[in-house]
Amino acid sequence: MFEVPRNLLVSLGRIGAGLMLLVVSAVPCMCGGAWHVAAPFVLASLVIVAVSARAFLLRPPLLRATRAGLWFGGGAIIPWHEIAKVYDAGRCLENVYGSTWSRELGIAFRRRGAVLAAGWPVWLTALPGRRAILSLETVEEPSAIVVARLEAMRAGAVDHELDGQSAPPPRARVVRR
Repeated sequence: MFEVPRNLLVSLGRIGAGLMLLVVSAVPCMCGGAWHVAAPFVLASLVIVAVSARAFLLRPPLLRATRAGLWFGGGAIIPWHEIAKVYDAGRCLENVYGSTWSRELGIAFRRRGAVLAAGWPVWLTALPGRRAILSLETVEEPSAIVVARLEAMRAGAVDHELDGQSAPPPRARVVRR
């Protein structure tokens, strides 16, 4: 089993952003009474705060890989045969102070249905191109080792499934002449 832990600062940031959106959307309602305009924003901010608080309190991993497949901290376990490949999605980020290499894990799905089974946080990024990108900033190992470990788990599980699905060997029989 391999896990990528969730970054708790991201959850706290989302809670703060949701609370700020709640305040900003509720102020016009208090002044002008325009609840019909602000209601969608208030509802969205409450959902953001609730989901982020749940992730902060329960602390599910961002990704869990087992023999059965991948679990993205919510939704169903995606079997390995639904994963096309696991790759290093890091890229060079340049700014005023220099450049750095991001540590990201890319997961390519075979079907869009597998993306829908993964859970709604993965949908936002993975549905258009059937690829999920996850941050590896909370993992101490280099990205190449994480990718190699997950790709080995995927290849081993797919090979094992193929061995089980092959036709049984023919029965031996005695031929008399």
